[in-house]
Amino acid sequence: MKNLSRLTVFLALIGLAAFSPAAFALGTAAGTTISNQAQADYKDANGNALPTVYSNTVTTIVSQVAGVDVSPATSSAAGAQGTTVSFASVITNTGNGPDTMSLAAVNANAWTTRIYLDTNGNGIRDAGEDTIVASTTLLPADASYHVIVEVDIPAQTAVHTSNATTLTATSQFNNTVSDAGVYTLTVQDAVLTVNKFIVDTPTYRPGDVVTYAIEGTNTGTAVAQSVVVTDAIPANTTFVPGSIRFGAIGGTYATATPKTDANDADGADFNITNPGKVTMTWGDAQPMPDPSGSGRIYFRVTINANVPLGTGVANVAQIDYKIEGNAQPPLQSTSSSFNVANLAGVDLSTTVTAKSANPGDILTYPLLVTNTGNGPDVIDLTYTSSTGLTWALWVDMNGDGIAGNDGDYELTDTDSDGIIDTGNLSQFQSLALLVTTNIAPGTPDKSTGTLTITGTSSTDTNVKDSQSYNTTITAPVFTLAKEASPTGNQPPGTVLTYTVTATNIGTGVGTSIVISDIIPQFTTYVPGSIKTGATLATLVARTDVNDGDGAHYENGAVVTNGAALGAGGILIVQFQVTID
Repeated sequence: MKNLSRLTVFLALIGLAAFSPAAFALGTAAGTTISNQAQADYKDANGNALPTVYSNTVTTIVSQVAGVDVSPATSSAAGAQGTTVSFASVITNTGNGPDTMSLAAVNANAWTTRIYLDTNGNGIRDAGEDTIVASTTLLPADASYHVIVEVDIPAQTAVHTSNATTLTATSQFNNTVSDAGVYTLTVQDAVLTVNKFIVDTPTYRPGDVVTYAIEGTNTGTAVAQSVVVTDAIPANTTFVPGSIRFGAIGGTYATATPKTDANDADGADFNITNPGKVTMTWGDAQPMPDPSGSGRIYFRVTINANVPLGTGVANVAQIDYKIEGNAQPPLQSTSSSFNVANLAGVDLSTTVTAKSANPGDILTYPLLVTNTGNGPDVIDLTYTSSTGLTWALWVDMNGDGIAGNDGDYELTDTDSDGIIDTGNLSQFQSLALLVTTNIAPGTPDKSTGTLTITGTSSTDTNVKDSQSYNTTITAPVFTLAKEASPTGNQPPGTVLTYTVTATNIGTGVGTSIVISDIIPQFTTYVPGSIKTGATLATLVARTDVNDGDGAHYENGAVVTNGAALGAGGILIVQFQVTID
């Protein structure tokens, strides 16, 4: 392999360093109030519900706990005599409240050491980053502070001299809590400098693709021999197949040369030489300005689905090499890290999408609202109703499908944005709701309406989901027809038979149906002539008294006793009169 391709392979693999998981705050935030109250519901001996009884409220305040993390815990580099070598480090407040960390760098050989603020957090001391620090700023829980530790190698220091610098961060809230990183420097003639960074600026959400770049240079005076670079794909990410590329420092991913994932002649592979890692055999890297002395490797990863908000993803590469045939201590690239950002997700679902209801009914639909995002969220709920009905949203505390009992409560606006919401839901948490309305008496039969409920994420209002319900009203509609037999002109003394037919042509049940027919003037009711039934062939004689048999004669009228008829039901009433 030519020196240039070996170097580029090296540089690419430098970016594939071992993953160091980010530290997180120690539990519930300091100052959090934990309150609890009990309640009891009960009834008297006759089953009558009595007022709910509440206990006193018990309150606990969460105290602060200190926590410090220095990352990486170890790192190594090489430098020539009379030069300055830098180590990137990240100090994280892993406690549960705000804290400031005191910083101290102690060098085993008493070489001059300084700690600089890494303003942009890229692991490199850029122009203008000249602030020497002895402590972090006040850091909230989970917040990080980036620094560069510089060590000056005295002139004429013997080659192969090894020197360790310990960076210690100590909590000012509790000075018994600290953490340290040990950074080892070896004096060499071949000096490999490797920096790793992210070349794009994605949102770092689950599903996003992150492009890593690793630059390497041999700024020494001797050849770095048998250089091999390995980089482990970080936890919570997945390597993008075919994404390895090599190019010159200052180039771009688009202009770099693609490499295969196979262990072939291009010098790079993924998951073959070292499982779970990109491996590059650089070979011998000549000192600069030889072209083989510098280059850049790229590769890509995808942030895995459902990685929780705030999860830290860090990555460094490891470099193994020799000088004059002697194996040197492995080197590490600078660390490239990010925290996973919020990816909102909302899901509305139901087990019932359509119902029939009668006028006067309380109509209830189930609704399950789920936060499918990667962090906590408040989901706003709005609705549209084609019929103009007013709907209420209840939390179904006991899961019985009946709104308003055993602790059920209506949703309110918990975040004061003017929209009712679910309250705070953690990742994948669901809330079972009941959506209710009153169907007004007199609502026409077969009238229909569509209710659409929309859930919108409060953290990203572009993310939403909807659920629709279709309601059909089933109301009774009656027709009433009357016939006389015989028809036409009749002389006095003729017995007329009246037949009254009531038909429910609606889709709902009609109840308490009372048919009244006043005996006409100039006629006399024929006692015992009342009959009722569903068809003429099945008419049954009824008594004239109000004895519950379905019809009777009362105050000059034939009256039925309040029947019920379903959709398509028929009630026939027949009686006779004599023309006076």
